[in-house]
Amino acid sequence: MFFFYLSKKYDSIISNYGDSMVNDLKIIKKKYGEKFSKLCRDLFPSIIEENKLYEVLSSLFYENHFLYDDIIHNDMVLEFQKLVMNKIEKNNILLTETLKNPYELFKEKGYTLKECHTNDEILSYKKYYAKGEELCTFKADRLKTNRVFFAVKDNVAEIKRQDYKNPKREDAYGTSVISIQFTKDKSHILSIKNRYNHSVDNPDATFGNDLDRIVEGLTESFEKTYGLKQNHQSSKFELENYVLANDGKYYKYNFERNNTYYCPDNIIIKNFKVEHFDKNKYLVIDNFIIELESKYIDTYASYIEYINDYEVYIETFPRVFNHIEKITITKDKENKIVEPLIKEENNNLSGLEKNPFAIKDTNESNKNKLEETEKKLNDLDEIEKKQKEKLKEESKELENTVLIDPSSVNYAIVSNLKAKTVFKESPIILWKALKNDTELKCTKWAHIKDGVAVTKFMYWLKKNAGKIEMSEMSIQSKLQVLRSEQENYLEDSFDTICAYKEHAAMMHYSSKPETNVDITNSGMLLIDSGGQYLEGTTDITRTFVLGKISEEERYWFTKALRGHIRLSDAHFLFGCSGLNLDILARGPLWDHDMDYQCGTGHGIGHLLNVHESPNGFRWKVLPHRNEMCVLDEGMITSNEPGVYCEGKFGIRHENEMVVVKGNTNNYGQFMHFEPLTFVPFDLDGIDVSLLTNEEKAWLNNYHKEVFEKISPYLTSDEVDWLKSACRSI
Repeated sequence: MFFFYLSKKYDSIISNYGDSMVNDLKIIKKKYGEKFSKLCRDLFPSIIEENKLYEVLSSLFYENHFLYDDIIHNDMVLEFQKLVMNKIEKNNILLTETLKNPYELFKEKGYTLKECHTNDEILSYKKYYAKGEELCTFKADRLKTNRVFFAVKDNVAEIKRQDYKNPKREDAYGTSVISIQFTKDKSHILSIKNRYNHSVDNPDATFGNDLDRIVEGLTESFEKTYGLKQNHQSSKFELENYVLANDGKYYKYNFERNNTYYCPDNIIIKNFKVEHFDKNKYLVIDNFIIELESKYIDTYASYIEYINDYEVYIETFPRVFNHIEKITITKDKENKIVEPLIKEENNNLSGLEKNPFAIKDTNESNKNKLEETEKKLNDLDEIEKKQKEKLKEESKELENTVLIDPSSVNYAIVSNLKAKTVFKESPIILWKALKNDTELKCTKWAHIKDGVAVTKFMYWLKKNAGKIEMSEMSIQSKLQVLRSEQENYLEDSFDTICAYKEHAAMMHYSSKPETNVDITNSGMLLIDSGGQYLEGTTDITRTFVLGKISEEERYWFTKALRGHIRLSDAHFLFGCSGLNLDILARGPLWDHDMDYQCGTGHGIGHLLNVHESPNGFRWKVLPHRNEMCVLDEGMITSNEPGVYCEGKFGIRHENEMVVVKGNTNNYGQFMHFEPLTFVPFDLDGIDVSLLTNEEKAWLNNYHKEVFEKISPYLTSDEVDWLKSACRSI
């Protein structure tokens, strides 16, 4: 009936659009292939006459010639037809009808909606959440970064929590309070947090951040009323190997890892945001990105990629391919072959069985390999599923008292328990944070290796800035290459922050092709990076002076360094936490009404997370961060105060430190820190007149230790440079 109605509707307004129809089909044939054009001609004759089909298709699907085969293979013809017809119908409705505002739509569902304009208004909704339920909306000053709405069920006072022990995941009537947040920046990130009427530790984002699952038409309503957008469009149309991006289009992809989709035609989609790489500048082959002019190669992801019949670790081949003469690409419908032509005398890939850029998707052995791999993954999934079921069943038999860590235990298991429960942090977290002698010995060696890599990078950067072409992305790759040359290097411990000049004012900036800038011999460059070695985990930030800087930059460079030194040199009684000591780092900035609006430091794992609970440094308690424990012997922490001036510059100085015991007397056990990171601070950025004698002594002693530990692993030229970089001031 639905399709009959629509057909009649459009037939009634058909005019003579013969030429338009032909032109539309020609474009569709060119963009999507002949078979797909014929399919459209059969399914949508009236729509073609309306001269609307290509417009709708181009808004739904990014052009590709495989769409017809994929629709047929997945038996999705009817769903595809419905998708197109719904799209056209919705567009026509929106043109003729006034869309209701969000308040009206919620009212029809029995909710009262309110936008919060003050923090007090936000906190007034906290009464609907049980003790222990943490909601990000209530934390910090949310209005600085987000527009916040709350929808509350009209009969919320009558609803009993115990009445909804197992609510349907997308049931609006099982949810008494809904928090909706939109970021104020251009990222258009939407967050929906729901409160079910039962005891939960964390309210879930149960609607998948899809407004239309709450109330149909809510997405368009918010867009029209407030100009707000969500991070990606929702649809029930799901086509295998296609992803729906935030521009509302479906894209065909080759493979996906960690919510990143690698598509043909130089396209990568990360967190549903589409990134187009200029074909004149880049060649994108799955997750490999080759800069055609500079001949740099980088990877978009830090995992092992399976190519041909062997594993290629990203770290096993160099990032700079100056020996590549040209790249020849041969493509047809079934094959994609990429062959870099390499000079024999400089073939750095000779240790590999095959060229890592030779990709033949139709190779029979590849198919067999993929089938085997898929079977293994399926087997692992089955094993994991059985283990979970076994654990769930065994949990029923537990007696007496059971300790539960709310941050890590599955709710399904907790709800299955018959034993008495105690909700408390797992003691394992603290045990992990207290590194033993072997872990400390190993991690110290990891930092020496990392210090060698970063010092070599600093030498190269200071010598070449302004003399050779370099950019944020290319020098980021250079640093990774230097790390990969160290024994037992596994991977970077996190995505490197490489930020030049005003980019450094964004604390968690990530350089991408669209933001990548050239680096010259002027201003400052901030690099926050780290490595995972078999021996341990590293995390270091240095701000490099590449040329002339302003007095303002020099002033804050020095003030931030003073904070770093004061915390590094702290002596304190056992029993102190980061909360007690944070003022040492922040004080030189607070004295001048400056702050860095984030923590001063965090715990670091041993070949684990680069952020590890429960130790850290902040000036106020944030319970959800779990980082205010007593500082104890063997804990490793970062020390990273900074200054961030929007649109101008950013500065951060970061070392890792380990807590050690000092003297014991009638006052108790004194503690202090020992540095683990050994890389020079850039003396070119310091105003020495702003340092106290004690601070200068600390810096001179630190640089002396850097030289002693790092110089044995450098070339003679690098040693000469390091001697100057570590000079006394």
